[in-house]
Amino acid sequence: MLSFTFDLFEREEEFFSLFLNYCTELYKNTVNDELLTIYCWLDELAGQIRLSAVSQSHEKLPFRVDLNNLPLEQFCESLVIGCSGIYSKPGNLNVWQTYL
Repeated sequence: MLSFTFDLFEREEEFFSLFLNYCTELYKNTVNDELLTIYCWLDELAGQIRLSAVSQSHEKLPFRVDLNNLPLEQFCESLVIGCSGIYSKPGNLNVWQTYL
């Protein structure tokens, strides 16, 4: 798992989109033909963006809360406003994921 801290309110959607695409490329260059799900979420309490990968054979992300799977653009919008989704109704964690 990778964890990054940014001053979220000084960044724009395009910054986060480029950053997440770059991180995905890093994962692509380091895995050996294993099918992975790359996923990202905002740890609102820590003020950190968390990025991790899990084998696609798991079929489910390792969270114990309901998830709100967002396309990249909407996920980046949620990062700009610093909203993980977990502290607002209905309380689902905003997650972006892609497959390698």
